[in-house]
Amino acid sequence: MWKAIVSFLKWKPMSTLPLVVLATGLILLLIPLGFVVYQLGHQVIPGSASNTSSMNQELQQTQNANLGQHNLLLVLVDRLDQPNLEGVWLVVNGNLNNGSKFLPVEFAAPANTNESAEDSSSSNLFTIDGSPTAIFVNDLIDRGLWWDYYLVIDQSGLGALTGWSGRSSSQDFPSPSSGTEGDLNTDNLADPQGFYQQAASLKTLCERSELINQTLDPGTILSLLEGHFRTDYDLSRLTEEWYSFRHRGFAWYCEFPTIKEISFLEFDNSSE
Repeated sequence: MWKAIVSFLKWKPMSTLPLVVLATGLILLLIPLGFVVYQLGHQVIPGSASNTSSMNQELQQTQNANLGQHNLLLVLVDRLDQPNLEGVWLVVNGNLNNGSKFLPVEFAAPANTNESAEDSSSSNLFTIDGSPTAIFVNDLIDRGLWWDYYLVIDQSGLGALTGWSGRSSSQDFPSPSSGTEGDLNTDNLADPQGFYQQAASLKTLCERSELINQTLDPGTILSLLEGHFRTDYDLSRLTEEWYSFRHRGFAWYCEFPTIKEISFLEFDNSSE
């Protein structure tokens, strides 16, 4: 699904103002908001020893940053009503610029559970409404990760938004099917390919994020994504913050410093 989203965005003309950035809007809007983050600790990403070294260096730099930083825990699942974990990203944002760093977090079921990885993904890691459980949250906190808000979002919501690209109104929006599972089932969250596909999707969406202040409003986003995301951010503040960003001019860039080996050229070359 993540690779399919990238492919769709690559081939869709820019003049259609692809409204898949609705999902990006929710993600990127939550990035800069929150309280001061005190510490960012150890995490593991897939790859070689050089990858791990690069990651540790990046995390150390983040720890030493000014305390104006805000973090978002981005959790990707296949479907919100029966979630299986597909990816965890820590999105690090500083107040001094409009840039965000996406750090993939390798996650395995906590060692104290006797259930299978699949069962743990649905029953131990998420509540019945798709929110992270204390087991999930505490495991990340115990590893030194800190964030201000979390966002859990499923593939159906993103896929439906992609299908809505270029349509004239929200009435044309194809309702996401709650029974449709994503076609990227990352059984092993340490698999680099899963992270790379997700990174490519996020990178493409970031590149289109400047379109967000031209046509979108928070009410539309929340309506379209209803039933396909969970967050602990106070959504009553969304409209105020949204138009504050619009007034200042919305332009965002994203970095993936711990997986620099990923080549986005394979997506760019597909159009040649």
